[in-house]
Amino acid sequence: MAKKSVIILFCLVIFALTSQRSVQAISLISIVNIVRTVTSFMKSVSVFGNTLGGIIPHNFSFGGHITSSERACSIRAWIWYEGPPLYVPLPCPDCFFWPLGGRAIEVGPPVPSPGKVIDFPWISQIYRNYQEDRVGPWALGLGFTPFPLNKINDALGSIMIFYGAGWIDHIRIDCQASGEEDASGNDIYKVILKLGTSPN
Repeated sequence: MAKKSVIILFCLVIFALTSQRSVQAISLISIVNIVRTVTSFMKSVSVFGNTLGGIIPHNFSFGGHITSSERACSIRAWIWYEGPPLYVPLPCPDCFFWPLGGRAIEVGPPVPSPGKVIDFPWISQIYRNYQEDRVGPWALGLGFTPFPLNKINDALGSIMIFYGAGWIDHIRIDCQASGEEDASGNDIYKVILKLGTSPN
């Protein structure tokens, strides 16, 4: 699913670059910002102690029965239509929806997860058995927080993709938050680095 997700995002960028009004619609800076944010996060994963947005990234372990499982992330965007019969911009909020795959799970005792932890494309490594899509199996994993999803979405939000009768904007990756908030009241996202599950 991670490879499929990369292809989806790549296609969105290529479509934007090849659209008729792409020079006005998409900024190279916004794409660079996305790449820098993700690569900065990956460096923080490999070298713990680097600050990320003023917060020190840290890892955590968890192990126990899976107590909840739901879709982790999706790509969402607004679709605007400016064609006949009215020829005025008509928005359709979140009409573009594409699930990225992966699960958001919570794990119970003996070592419960700190809220929901998400399987995120390009980052999470899920090992054999793949039973994270249901409640009951044992799960043992390593997680990481904080994940800079807001920064990634800020960069995605600056992209506008034009098509024949309108455009697509407000692009974002929507993920399940952990259930915790930082001191500023923003959602905290916790990403699975490694996860293994029991056969049943």
